[in-house]
Parts: sequence; structure tokens; C-alpha cells
Amino acid sequence: MEAPEKVIRVKRTTKSLKRTMTAPAMLSSTEASPAKKLRRTTTSVESKTEAKLVKTVSRADSVASDCEDDQAVDVSTIFSQIASEERPENSLKIVSWNVNGLRALLKRKDLLVNYIRTENPDILCLSETKLDESVIQSVSSLLPGYIEYWNCCETKKGYSGTVLFTKLKPLSITYTMGKHADHDYEGRLINAEYDSFSLITVYVPNSGQKLERLGYRTTSWEPDFRGYVKEMETQRGKPVVVCGDLNVAHQAIDIHAPKTNEKSAGYTKEEREQFGLLLQQGLVDTFRHFYPEKVEYTYWGYRFNARANNKGWRLDYFLVSNPFLSKVLSVAHRTAIPGSDHCPIVLLCSDTQVASDQPEAPTLASS
Repeated sequence: MEAPEKVIRVKRTTKSLKRTMTAPAMLSSTEASPAKKLRRTTTSVESKTEAKLVKTVSRADSVASDCEDDQAVDVSTIFSQIASEERPENSLKIVSWNVNGLRALLKRKDLLVNYIRTENPDILCLSETKLDESVIQSVSSLLPGYIEYWNCCETKKGYSGTVLFTKLKPLSITYTMGKHADHDYEGRLINAEYDSFSLITVYVPNSGQKLERLGYRTTSWEPDFRGYVKEMETQRGKPVVVCGDLNVAHQAIDIHAPKTNEKSAGYTKEEREQFGLLLQQGLVDTFRHFYPEKVEYTYWGYRFNARANNKGWRLDYFLVSNPFLSKVLSVAHRTAIPGSDHCPIVLLCSDTQVASDQPEAPTLASS
């Protein structure tokens, strides 16, 4: 199989400026801009600033505690378990992971690189990358052997963003739904067309702590996304695989405290109804198909030791068109993999047209 050209698409954070470039033409990483300095002009401002700093320290202590718990995990044992799993010849493996800021995960790059090398996916989809082009090159060098397609947020720096790494060159790549401009500025979607299916990796908008985006999400984004998925199936005549952080716990079994979260973003009646309509359209929730009664989560908040106590939400999914379901061999949540408040999820399927000539897994990087 001829090695495909390595293509990277980057959206600049300045609005409406979009570029497609090949890897050799990639701009070199630029130095991070200096941190903003606190400006104290009045006693009142000083007081407010001090209060904010106290909250920040408290939050940092909480996150630091969780990070220490992550570091205590014996990842070598986890990697050994993953490596020991049987993988049929010519199978296709797809991994989806909300990394909640790839820049932070890069500080533990051995964890990231060794996990990917151990899992050895044919396609890797990361969401909530929160990166712009100044940092992309440093990520590219860590995962050789993959073609990369980046979709960065245009409206805010350090917000949203998706990336798709693939060993198999897609027939086509698109980055927008083309339904409404508001949907396409935040870098939330990448659509890769392969020989026998289309893969849509998506990071669905969060409704917000005060549900300030609930209306936009449920009356605009969700209906347009359903229409987009249906169009891909119809126009291309191929089944669709949808993966990513869909930001909704569909049923009570998918959240640790359903009654107390009925008005929380990700578990409102409106969000769950919209997800149900996506399934009614013909997509299948693969995890719930294989495990109708299993309680397992993919997201845990950083506070109150939620992950250790398994007080989580199932927000990350692999949804497939019904005709594709017969090709799905397994779906798994890598709940023990640290590094984010979400865990990676893995879909293994049989598709010899797509997974031919896959490279062997490289040797693990030394710590």
C-alpha cells in the first residue's frame, strides 16, 4: 500500500481564515504568548482578584490531587492487558477520546504515546483538543505513521477542537455540516469517507452550567446534525459511524445520580430526547447494544474524587448505522487510562476493505 501524503488542515483562530497545507509547509511552532499580568487599580479590584485567586488555588489543589491519583495508576499493567487482547486479522480498530486539552496531556507524553502504540488503532479521534496551529507540530512528531486532519476553533483560542489521525487515507475529508455558520466555527466535526463507510467524529456543544446554550443545542445543532448524518448515508450510499463526546447521558443507567441531575447540562429531558431521535433515525448505540444492563461510565468530574468513587457519566459513544452493526466485533471503555476526565473508548470491527495492509505496532517509548 503506497504511503499517502500527510495532510493537515488548520483553522486559524482569526475568523474566516482557513488554510489547507501539507506537512512540509507547516508553520513552525511559535512561542506561547506571555501570561496576562494582573492589574490592580483600586482596592475593590484587589479584593475581587484575591478572592478569585483563593478559588483558583482551591481548584488547583483538587485537580492536583486527582493528578496524583492518576500517576499512582500502574499503567504498565493496563498496557499489558490491552496488548494481550486478541485482535482478528484484518480487523479495524477506532479509538475516540475527549482529552480535555491536549496541551496538558502532552506534559505526560509518554503516557499518550505508549497508550496509542499499545492500542494501535487504525483511526484515532481526539476531541476537545483546545489547540491552535502553534502547537500542532509538536503533536505531529509524537505519532508518526498517521495522516492528520485538524479542525481548530476559529472563535476562541484554547477552546473545543477535533483531530483525526488515520493510517488509511480517506477518500474525502470535510470539516463542516454546511447547515449554519454558527455550527462550523468551533472545530467540532471531522467527516472522513472510506471505501465502505463514513466516519464522523464530533464534539457536541455543552449546554452550559446555567443551560445558556441548551436552546441553541436542542433546536439548532441537534436537528441539523441529524439531517447531516442522514444526508451522508443517502448521498454516499454507505453506513455511518459517529463517535465522540456527545455530551449527553441517554438513560438513568448512564449517570450515577440521575434524579439530582435532571436539570444539569448533559441530562436534561430536552438533550435526552434529541439523542433518542438520533437513534430513531437508524443509528445504534453500540455499547448499549452489547451491554444492555452494564453500568459503566466514560466521564468523571475532577472534584470530590469522583473517578475513584466511580461517580460518572457515559457521555462518549460509538453510534453506527444499522447495516454496519454486523461488522462490529466489540466496544470497550478504557476506564483505567488516566490523563483526562474522559476515558478512551474503542470500537473493533471486521472490514477487510478498509483495514488492509495495516502497519505493525511500534515498540513502546521509554519512560
